[in-house]
Amino acid sequence: MAKPLERDFQKVVLKDLKQIPKLYCHKAMAGSIRGIPDIVGCVNGMFFGLELKRSRSSRVDKLQLYTGMQISRAGGLSLVAYPENWDKILDIIKLYSGEK
Repeated sequence: MAKPLERDFQKVVLKDLKQIPKLYCHKAMAGSIRGIPDIVGCVNGMFFGLELKRSRSSRVDKLQLYTGMQISRAGGLSLVAYPENWDKILDIIKLYSGEK
């Protein structure tokens, strides 16, 4: 069975995120600045960046890791999400929204 495409997972993620109160997000433009997370946003005043991968076995490159560390150092939330951990990541984001 073929792995789902990242863009299919991205659609699921955006749909789920749009249901959370006090959250704004958008997907980064393809081909924009390298290393920028696939989805960036703000939840209840907390900046976040989500790097999306099509599966747990997909590799996060060095520039993506570096950017995530910079987001974290600045007080934001940087997460790597894939279908296998999406429910847990969504729960974390909901905690920041005050929803859970």
